[in-house]
Amino acid sequence: MPLIDPSSDSGGWTGYHKASHLNGRYNQHRQGFVFSNGEFFNLHSNVDFESDMKQFFHFSHDVVASGVLRAIERRLELPDCYFDNELGPTDNSSQWHLKQYQVDELDEHSNDTPPLSQQHDQKVLLPMHTDPSLISVVIIDSPGVNKGGKGLEVFQANSSEDAVPNDCKTKHSRGIWKAIPHHGRDVAIIFVGSVLSYLTKGQVFSAMKHRVVDDCKDDIN
Repeated sequence: MPLIDPSSDSGGWTGYHKASHLNGRYNQHRQGFVFSNGEFFNLHSNVDFESDMKQFFHFSHDVVASGVLRAIERRLELPDCYFDNELGPTDNSSQWHLKQYQVDELDEHSNDTPPLSQQHDQKVLLPMHTDPSLISVVIIDSPGVNKGGKGLEVFQANSSEDAVPNDCKTKHSRGIWKAIPHHGRDVAIIFVGSVLSYLTKGQVFSAMKHRVVDDCKDDIN
């Protein structure tokens, strides 16, 4: 199993990394596998790992992501497969992650832990960010369809508090953090990335700021 070199360009990572601040502020509390640009690998402990990962990737890419991109092309009145033709085949220029959060290893004194004024008494496992992509597909590992986001939240700027149920909002000085309403293996969560936001000048599709907080009810995968 290849181990990721934290000093290398994260845009080309393929391999495994532990949860550590050495692997960047976004991986301080999560560990797992990263696959980039069509690269895969196998595990000695699981001879089916590579084929399982390929099958899961091709479903996520060929069915979910490609379907969403075709819908975006229609919304923008672009030719079919515009993004593939202009930016290159997305199956060979994508990165995907299979990660598990290490909630029990939170360090409250870490430099990467936001102050309580930002956390609102919630520990932030994955700091606020947008993804450097056209879109991102997130599937949280739980059977079926379940309520809540298991800690995954999106930032809604300048929103009215009255429009958001009390059980899915966290106040913030410039807006509201909203919990993802549903999660599970039958739910594909789609985020607009910074690349698509840039291409549309943020006027049609804006990059979605999101984060992950410690949801004490369940483990987060």
